[in-house]
Amino acid sequence: MIVVEPLINSLLFIRVVVVLEQRVYVYNFADLRLIDAIDTCNNPKGICALNPDGKDTAILATPSSQKGYVRIAYYAPSNTNNVFKAHDAAIEAIVLSKTGDFLATASETGTIIRIFDTRQQN
Repeated sequence: MIVVEPLINSLLFIRVVVVLEQRVYVYNFADLRLIDAIDTCNNPKGICALNPDGKDTAILATPSSQKGYVRIAYYAPSNTNNVFKAHDAAIEAIVLSKTGDFLATASETGTIIRIFDTRQQN
């Protein structure tokens, strides 16, 4: 699965995100330079989330390499990462709010949807 979305409303920060079964690649669109390579657990559905209208932040959320964990990568204004346990079972869905301030996750069990404040996770 290939996802092409601007992470920030500026042509200087457009990224290309390529989601493979056990890895996510982030490229700079302008020169296709590799920015990040993220290992994930088995992810055949290509689960990932980008904040579509991040004016000050660029955030990518993916399953982590451990089952039930989520990795949040902050690309602007700083390059930091945070991994935390979201569920006991494997992640089934991830979505970021428009601004990237909130992250919602669901596990494959399907009984709980959890909401996280990404500003506190950083």
